[in-house]
Amino acid sequence: MNTTHRILTTLAHAGEHGLTGADLRERTGIGVRAGYPRLVRLGIAGLVTLRWESTRPGAPRSCRYRVTDLGRAEARQRELLPPARSTPGVTVPWARDARAGQVGDGAAPPEAFGARWPHPVLLRNHLLGGSLNRPVDRQEAARLRRLDPGIDTRARALETHRGAVLRALADNGSAEQVLDLSTGVPAPGIVRCAHLALADQDPPTPVVYVVTDDQLALATRTVLHGCSHTGAVVADPCDAHTLWRAVTRLDRTPRRLLHPGRPVVLDASTIGDLVPDPRRLHAVLRAWRSTVPDGSVLLLAHSLDPALPDPLPVAHRAGWHRLPAVPPSSPDTRGVVDHRTQVAVLTTAKRRRTRREA
Repeated sequence: MNTTHRILTTLAHAGEHGLTGADLRERTGIGVRAGYPRLVRLGIAGLVTLRWESTRPGAPRSCRYRVTDLGRAEARQRELLPPARSTPGVTVPWARDARAGQVGDGAAPPEAFGARWPHPVLLRNHLLGGSLNRPVDRQEAARLRRLDPGIDTRARALETHRGAVLRALADNGSAEQVLDLSTGVPAPGIVRCAHLALADQDPPTPVVYVVTDDQLALATRTVLHGCSHTGAVVADPCDAHTLWRAVTRLDRTPRRLLHPGRPVVLDASTIGDLVPDPRRLHAVLRAWRSTVPDGSVLLLAHSLDPALPDPLPVAHRAGWHRLPAVPPSSPDTRGVVDHRTQVAVLTTAKRRRTRREA
């Protein structure tokens, strides 16, 4: 962990009260000469705020540093998604290796997840009524419910709409294969599972889930037990080139997961929770744009956390554009349709110029 990350993580765990410079120096062991320039850069990036305060009248003022919502999300991202260069390699857990058919028999217990931050998969599992989550995930859900009392309904509406979009893509031939970058299957039988949404396709649509944690891979592998057309890889979804090579090469796996020459549906509808920084998200989506074959489709949705930015404008700047007339025009979401429950469908295919544009 570098110096900047240590400062940001320490402030994030300090809560809304923040820390003074002396407190921060005591907790991190970082002196003023090394810490102050980094605090200034964090403040310019909008990750940290500072305010001069005095404990009593006439006393000298001290500067108190507090992390912003975006800074808290950035600290979480850096722990859940380590840099790709530190990843030893991509491992491929297979559905046929699971000895149990249901979560709870062979899946990892919630306490096995080592990250101190709420994981987006486990958080959404709780919002959707699942049991694979931890106290820290439930605390984050409680915080979001205070900001948005209808977040549970919105979460279910998002997953329902996502399944409908996948089925619509499969019906018009755009979903030949699916790579789910949303980091795994949180529980069996819920609507967010891509392989369940496409279960009635003949022939079956290959679906690969990307997970960021070995224990989450175990839970995913257990859910996928008996599904021969599905798989899961433990990798960083932000490392597009490495991940695409891993799932399309025959020499690294017992069988090829996805075909390298066919368009793919990148289900990245929750990637905004993992990569909240617009600059890094732009680099990630641009890398995927240059990696996957032409005609591939990207699914995006706004994070359920209102503090996080909308990823759709970032995707447009990265070279993705909307694919018209694919998603259902009015999904059944019981009156809670808004920008956070809509799935944007984007593509790499060349746009057809209309007569007005010509």
